[in-house]
Amino acid sequence: MNTEDLIRRQTNWIKAIFGCLAALVAAVIIFAAILVPKVSKTIDDVEQSLTEINVLIEDAEEALGNINSMDFENLNKAINDLAVVTNFLANIFGGGNSN
Repeated sequence: MNTEDLIRRQTNWIKAIFGCLAALVAAVIIFAAILVPKVSKTIDDVEQSLTEINVLIEDAEEALGNINSMDFENLNKAINDLAVVTNFLANIFGGGNSN
């Protein structure tokens, strides 16, 4: 094998390697062009979902705060007072049982 054949073979290998690298770079660019918008949309959807979840958590915390601030003792007393008045009115109009 002479020097010219060796140089020609090396040149062909370099061209083949360069072609493979060019094809690989093109594939990566195409893949990124297809994938990046989908990933971006997914991230936006996740951020929107997290925002909605935070709003729901805040609403739940507010509802729990309202429940915890209720005076159940006075509420129970008011219900009992209402039952007494309702029973009294029912007795006056003849429709209740006398307790």
